[in-house]
Amino acid sequence: VHTGRKIQVAIDEEPGGVRRDVVIHPGAVAVLPLIDEKTVVLLRNVRPVVGETLWEIPAGTLEPGEPVEEAGKRELAEETGY
Repeated sequence: VHTGRKIQVAIDEEPGGVRRDVVIHPGAVAVLPLIDEKTVVLLRNVRPVVGETLWEIPAGTLEPGEPVEEAGKRELAEETGY
């Protein structure tokens, strides 16, 4: 039905005629980076959809065939420099 930059939307039809919209996503990873016992690394991200700036942990979408551990390292480096 729709192919976007990160997701696809399809229609799944089950026996009996039940139809559902299905979001196909490649998967994602999130990291909780602890610097020491009292320090967590967070990001401030502007989120226009909710009209707020939020504190978030580093996270992102998996690249095709990318192992979760590698994606976590990549996202942490890209978003925080750690």
